[in-house]
Amino acid sequence: MLEMLAAVTEMEWDLLVARTQSSLAMAKTASRALGRPSKTSTEQRTVITADHAASVRVSELARRFAVSRANVFSIVKPLNEDAVDNHLSQLMKPHYKKILSRNFTPSGSNNT
Repeated sequence: MLEMLAAVTEMEWDLLVARTQSSLAMAKTASRALGRPSKTSTEQRTVITADHAASVRVSELARRFAVSRANVFSIVKPLNEDAVDNHLSQLMKPHYKKILSRNFTPSGSNNT
């Protein structure tokens, strides 16, 4: 009895998947937008990017456009990862000098 029920359930699942895939294919051919609608318009995203480049805080932008900070970060995410790496290396340069200036000895050696 359970095997019969499992077979029917599997058949229903396969039909559900087939209907979903055909609906998605029809939507794509009709050039319909899929997914969740954006909370910000193209103009708002342009303003957010420009204001962030002008050093406006992310929290301020989020409040002004009534979106989350994560949403603002997804809009202004860095386009050039090399610039981010360069910025981080500049921030860490004093720490690297301090670490490299220390005279490290392997643990367990008795160089006293």
